[in-house]
Amino acid sequence: MPGQWLDSLVETLRINKRDVAVFLLSLLLAFGIWLLFNMNQSYSATLQSRIYVKSNLPGYFPTSSDPVTVEARCRASGYDMVRSRRRLRGKPVTIQVEPDLLTPDGNGAFTLSSNALSGHVGEMFGNEVRLESFIAPAYSFKFPQENHKTVPVIPVSYLTFRSQYMQKDRLRLEPDSVIVYGEPAYLDNVERIYTQKISLSNIHSPKSGTVRLEAPRGVRISDAEAHYSIDVTRFVELKKTVPVSARNVPSGRELSVYPSSAEVLFRCAFPLASDRTSEMQFYIDYEDFQHSLSGKCVARTDALPPGVLNWSMQPEVFDCVEEGR
Repeated sequence: MPGQWLDSLVETLRINKRDVAVFLLSLLLAFGIWLLFNMNQSYSATLQSRIYVKSNLPGYFPTSSDPVTVEARCRASGYDMVRSRRRLRGKPVTIQVEPDLLTPDGNGAFTLSSNALSGHVGEMFGNEVRLESFIAPAYSFKFPQENHKTVPVIPVSYLTFRSQYMQKDRLRLEPDSVIVYGEPAYLDNVERIYTQKISLSNIHSPKSGTVRLEAPRGVRISDAEAHYSIDVTRFVELKKTVPVSARNVPSGRELSVYPSSAEVLFRCAFPLASDRTSEMQFYIDYEDFQHSLSGKCVARTDALPPGVLNWSMQPEVFDCVEEGR
C-alpha cells in the first residue's frame, strides 16, 4: 500500500514525518510563487478570434454569412493570455463597421482591412490585450443579397412657437431617406417611412434632437433613427392693402380679377432694417385660370425679397372672368 511504502521509506531514512510535510508544503508554496510570477509577466503570442461583421451595406443582409478567423500578434500578461484563449473557444464575436470600410472584391464578397479592425481589438481578444500586428493585411466577408428599395422619411411633428417666433425653414431630417429590406410582397406596400411624433412647444430658438423611425411590419430599415433640426427666427408683422392683377394673358384677351385688391399680412425678419414689401407684386397667372373649373384662382407672387419671411392673404381665392377684345 502507498501509505505503508511511505512509512517504510521514512523509517529507513530516519526522517521525521513532520519534516516531510513541511518539505512538501514548501515545495508547493515555491511552485505557487513561481507560477504567480510567470503568469504576471508580459508575453507576446499569436491569438485567434472568429468574427462576424455587421454593417448597413445597401442591398445586403446586415450581418456576414460565415465567421472569419482573424489572427493577430498580441502582448498581454500570462493571466490575460489564458483568459483570451478561453474566450476564443466560445461563440464568434460580431463587430459593427461603417459601410465605407468594406470594399467589394468582385467575387461577391467584401474586404475589410486590418487597419479597420484595429479599433475592435478589445471585442475580439479582450480589453487587456495590446495589439502588436495582424497576421494578414485584410480579411474577406460574404454578405447575402437582399430585396430592397429606397423611400423618403416623412416627419410627424406638432410644433408651437412663442409669440412673434416662427419656423424659418422646413424641419430637416438626416437621413431624409432610408433603405427598406424585405420580401417583395411587403416592399410593394412601403412608399415612405414616418418618424415617431416630434412634439415641441413654446419654441423660440433653434431645436435639434433624435427621433426613432417607425418600421412597418415585415420589413427592416437601414436606420433606426434620424436627427432632426429646426431653424427658428423672430418676426414682426406688417399689414397692407395690395393690388392683384392678371399676368401672362394672351394678346387679344382680357382677364378681370375680383376683388382687385386684398389685405396681406407680411411676416418680416426681426429687427426690420428696411421695408421691402412694396417690391412684391401679386397676380393671377392666366395658365392657372385656364386649368380652373370655376374661374376661381389663388394669387401668386415672385421670389420673396430679403427680410420677408412669408405672407398670408385675405381673401385667399379670387374670381376671374375672361373677356375678348
